[in-house]
Amino acid sequence: MEKIVVDRNVGQALVPECLDAPAAWTLALVARIKNKDIRDLVVFVLDRPRHYDLIEEIRMAGARVSLHNEGDIAGAILAAIPDNRIDVLMGVGGVAEGLTAACAIKALGGHMLGRLAPQSVQEHEAVIQAGLDLERVFCQDDLVTGNEIFFAATGITDGALLEGVSYARSEASTHSLVLRSETHTRRVLRTHHVLG
Repeated sequence: MEKIVVDRNVGQALVPECLDAPAAWTLALVARIKNKDIRDLVVFVLDRPRHYDLIEEIRMAGARVSLHNEGDIAGAILAAIPDNRIDVLMGVGGVAEGLTAACAIKALGGHMLGRLAPQSVQEHEAVIQAGLDLERVFCQDDLVTGNEIFFAATGITDGALLEGVSYARSEASTHSLVLRSETHTRRVLRTHHVLG
């Protein structure tokens, strides 16, 4: 699934055409809404061969790229949190991750554009056989129609969004995020567990 994710301040300006537009056009739109120079934008991108051209486009536009080996969902959440170090997520990632991210994005009040992007002949055939439209652009409300959404995540290993589990003597510490869509509440929890 092709994805672009931004926070609630940019969300209303994000239009379906952004998925087909050059990265520079979309980044100029984001920069204008955020009242930033393009060179001050940070774009979360998964470090994959399929993104080499996108990474070059982002850099040619003047924005900075935050490359990650994994963490599609974490990147989407970071992009959806206003005034965060990540301004936008761009690129192709898994559909399951896109659906999970859409829950968090909706809870944060952010905005997402997504479109199916099969990466192999088998995936393309499966999409066609399922009768799905390869041209349809989805937003978070299309992917998650309800409003009673809770999202919870706990870091296992250190990542861009959450710290991993740490151990000290007879105690383990965890770092978690809990989101609720109805109230747009974001809770960050640090929990200490006494080990038996």
